[in-house]
Amino acid sequence: MAGFRDRYDVVICGGGPVGLLTAYGLQRMDIKTCVVGKSDMITVCHAPVLILSPADHNIYTSTETERLEKQKLPMYGRACTLFPRTLEMFDQYDLLTRLNQVGFVSRSGVNYDKDGRRDNTRGMRHVFDAMQGHTFLDYMLNIRLKYSEDILKAEYEELGGVVASGWELMSLTAQPDHEGDKNGHACPVKVETKNVDTSEVRTIAGDYLVGADGAHSAVRHLAGISSATDSTTLRWVRVDGVVETDMPDSREGFANLESPTHGNVFCAALDHGRTRVGFALSQDMIVKYGENMTQQQAVDEAKLAVKPFSWEYKCVDWYTVYNVRHSLADTFVKDRILLAGDACHSHSSGTAQGMNTGVHDAFNLAWKLAGVLKGWYQASILDTYDSERRPVAQHLIRLDKTFSALISGTVPPELGVAGGLSSTEPNALLARVLEENVQFNIGLGIRYGANMLNVTTKSTTVPCGWRAPDVAVHGPGARIPTRLHTLMKNVGVFSLVVFAGEPLLTGEKVRNLRTYLDGDSMRGYLDKLSLVTVIVGNRTQADEALGVARFGHAYYDPDSTAHARYGVSVGSGAVVVVRPDSIIGFATALDNGADLGTYFARVFV
Repeated sequence: MAGFRDRYDVVICGGGPVGLLTAYGLQRMDIKTCVVGKSDMITVCHAPVLILSPADHNIYTSTETERLEKQKLPMYGRACTLFPRTLEMFDQYDLLTRLNQVGFVSRSGVNYDKDGRRDNTRGMRHVFDAMQGHTFLDYMLNIRLKYSEDILKAEYEELGGVVASGWELMSLTAQPDHEGDKNGHACPVKVETKNVDTSEVRTIAGDYLVGADGAHSAVRHLAGISSATDSTTLRWVRVDGVVETDMPDSREGFANLESPTHGNVFCAALDHGRTRVGFALSQDMIVKYGENMTQQQAVDEAKLAVKPFSWEYKCVDWYTVYNVRHSLADTFVKDRILLAGDACHSHSSGTAQGMNTGVHDAFNLAWKLAGVLKGWYQASILDTYDSERRPVAQHLIRLDKTFSALISGTVPPELGVAGGLSSTEPNALLARVLEENVQFNIGLGIRYGANMLNVTTKSTTVPCGWRAPDVAVHGPGARIPTRLHTLMKNVGVFSLVVFAGEPLLTGEKVRNLRTYLDGDSMRGYLDKLSLVTVIVGNRTQADEALGVARFGHAYYDPDSTAHARYGVSVGSGAVVVVRPDSIIGFATALDNGADLGTYFARVFV
């Protein structure tokens, strides 16, 4: 780590996507960060076997292994599917374009019953249907972790971020009394790291420490944060490779097959022509293979899992065999130590929530932490990271216990009901539970409760704590619409969206708002806000139409659809406060500017 500084604003332990994205978000907001990772290496194997568990990273057995630098390895597995809300977050960080260039864009899926007949009343159809009309990013992106990590790392380093690979966390100390370091600077957190190759020891200091170092988080352990963990007897297999198959539409995005022997089997089309197959092992299979399932055995079972279709591998890139387990940290925030991703919650990959949930963590945390370090917010705002994200993780784990059982072909007791076979058939129940929870699963329906940031709205029909709807507006003279979300990029500032309605009806209210915003009450907040004006209809010049200077850049709502999506009357208008992470914070009437002053007074120092 020669040449790296000994002190940063924030030290992030864990060089996976959650750690890199947290660091990228902070660096984007002018916070100096360093990412420390235990290893930038990955172990690959040749026959007979190496089994890596994404849940606990245990190596069960191996014969001949080769240690390669991760960036030189062309492909490997782990998380791969990104849902619409996650894509919106990447877009607001200006990362989505690069990810889209590499990943496999999926807008459809097919489902087959045990005999290979199509049954599209089940499978992924409900998931794709649920996206329509709710987001402009109405697709899933399948991109293997190597490629998403490479993109995140490159973008982070381009902002001046530092990635220190090959350093293991040995100890940490938190000093709430802010004892000074040798240069007299405050360093509330110090981490001692050791180079895994040379055994050199280095100490890095920072104002905050983020642990994004996986399910067996050293940060969580050293910080003394407990984690409740429960294991199951469910064991799953994942295999990535290039396949030849007679399964129709297997490369449309997602294919599910209701196997009588291997649970609800999924086939996902991946980047670079690869396909991932996932299936469950029965108890007899678990006994048969024990913990020493070889690659060839995994491939043979994959072929059986997709019957009656043929499934031949031209090559296998990666595979894993692992037990489903769930864990949840008692808290995500302890003084100046924060946890994100698998470090604070873990679950199965059955509904592809792992990376998506971790991205949500990073997106929620970065702007809050950046604002605290800039002196904008009290440190207590970080408590909202725990109070918002931990209940989401709790709910996800409750759902995942049901999903993982049904995917494995078993019916959990709480779903057992009287009636015919169809009412307790695992695949039918899986389709029902998936449909009931689909908005949560794709991220668009995740909501946060009232707190210091989320205050009951006094106008609009969109509640506080909900995702701000993404709507189409037109710039002056533009024939092609612009998405409102693209006008609210996440650079750590709040957005104040003035829905001006029809100026002939709202003119006096607009003038009152202009007077209030130009007054002393808001003067200390405007540099932390980005203003946008949305006017009903098409106008030749915004200031002339409003009768006063526009609020930030002006855009037009030709058919009042944008106003309607926010529940704003064109005759009354409204002002909507959108948090940096595109969550509704507050809304009030156009002529109630004092409400804005009250809201921001409780948020900003």
